[in-house]
Amino acid sequence: MSRPLALVTGASGGIGEALAHAFARGGHDVALVARSEARLQAVAAAVERHGVRAHVVAADLSAPGAGAALEARVGELGLT
Repeated sequence: MSRPLALVTGASGGIGEALAHAFARGGHDVALVARSEARLQAVAAAVERHGVRAHVVAADLSAPGAGAALEARVGELGLT
């Protein structure tokens, strides 16, 4: 059975990172979104210590069309 998934933007630090940990502690897998892939990888490793899966999606959501590209990438990863 799959766990629920939370998509967290701004997950490379601050409130976004805190939310990622909160969802993970609650049993949610997380899709982590921010510009810095290296920082997201570090956050993903920390979040996975809660026993969930973390998916990294590096994206600049301020770019035109970024929302649609993010939706497509999440679909490519098979996440719902």
